[in-house]
Amino acid sequence: MADSALPLDRLSLSAVAQALGVHPFTVARVLGHSGELPPGLRFEPSDVSRVRELAGVESWWRGDEPLALADPERTLALLQALCSKLVDRDVVQGHWTLAENLLRGLDPADQGRLRRVVNGLIRARMLQTRASWRGIEVSVDRDWRDIVVDIAEGGQLPQVVREAWG
Repeated sequence: MADSALPLDRLSLSAVAQALGVHPFTVARVLGHSGELPPGLRFEPSDVSRVRELAGVESWWRGDEPLALADPERTLALLQALCSKLVDRDVVQGHWTLAENLLRGLDPADQGRLRRVVNGLIRARMLQTRASWRGIEVSVDRDWRDIVVDIAEGGQLPQVVREAWG
């Protein structure tokens, strides 16, 4: 981490966490694990991007997705958009992302909708999970990849997926 001559220009651990939209403990855990925890827990503004990279924090939703639909149609549209994002980012067997990334950038109501769907996909074993030093990570099971692509393209939902989120 960089070292500034002006201590008041530095950021606190909490300020870095707020900039990333994560809990301060997440920042401390990631930097402690990587051996990059700075003395005095003070950071340069430029350190935020490095912490983002180390922590695996990504914002998957930008607010520009055309999803002006009422629930349950909105929930289905969110599922289809999520499946598209999973495929586009190649988050399939062996390629993992933080579970939080699946929701980051959505408004609270849509986060709730999508959280229920994601939990259902995990119960259906469509999404695999693992605990890592970054947090809980998810990946599409390779046997489900073609189905994820089909859902992203507006295809029929398999019964197990409909049951999982119901």
